[in-house]
Amino acid sequence: MPFEVIIPARVAETAITDTVDVAEFFEIPVYWDITNGNLYSSLTNRAPITSWTVKRGDLLPVGLRIMKPDVDGVTRRLKFPADCRVYYAAVLLNDYGGTVLAEVELVIDEENADDPVYRGTISWRGEALNAAINFNEGTEKPYIILMGDFEVSEVNEEDEEVGSVSSDTITIRCNNDVRRADAQAPSIGSGLRYGLQFRGEIDGLTGTDNPLDALLTTSMPTGRCMVRIVLGGKPQDWLLIDDPDPGVTVPDNLDVVAPQDYDAGTNAKLWLRIA
Repeated sequence: MPFEVIIPARVAETAITDTVDVAEFFEIPVYWDITNGNLYSSLTNRAPITSWTVKRGDLLPVGLRIMKPDVDGVTRRLKFPADCRVYYAAVLLNDYGGTVLAEVELVIDEENADDPVYRGTISWRGEALNAAINFNEGTEKPYIILMGDFEVSEVNEEDEEVGSVSSDTITIRCNNDVRRADAQAPSIGSGLRYGLQFRGEIDGLTGTDNPLDALLTTSMPTGRCMVRIVLGGKPQDWLLIDDPDPGVTVPDNLDVVAPQDYDAGTNAKLWLRIA
């Protein structure tokens, strides 16, 4: 029987132990049987995924495994040649060929040779999605319904598509974000009070479009807020701590970063790299 997979919104808190794998904790697993197009949430539960529930503003990491059962009963996981691309895209329900509101190209994880998995982060934010939900127009919708699928395509040397195969289409309910702000998506740093959080939009430590030091820390307690970012294809974990010597500590912007709202008297906090 088909069932609905509810993808949680941003995780605000969780228990922290020494054995937590943060990337695995946040990643949404998807298994694609390429012979029938069905998508599954696990290998043991063979009820096809028919719908997702997401929220405007979310950034959702996905780990896609593509499978092909053989006549001998063995299910093999596929890794495609370098000239193939793996995508996810979503448009408004029944708007075939319409404006893409969410998309991502998934990239093979080269460190998992025995378990080929394509990874990417689906962004449920941006101007097209905001326009569809009438963001800040006074007539905002509580949700919109979309449809999306995964696709593998082969391209030639001229970057032209010469063949492709798609998964089943699934229905997506994208709920509107309850937070109101001038920004078109939840402002960087919002929602994190304590616990772990994956921030896929962060693209550097300082001086980039979405740097780590732009996270607003005034309302965050030290010692209980940790973020994971990915730079150069490698994950990094950062813990918010008290500045041991306010106004004197000099961040090296490698293992210690001062947030832009740092103040030696009122907000003496630093980001410390712990992994």
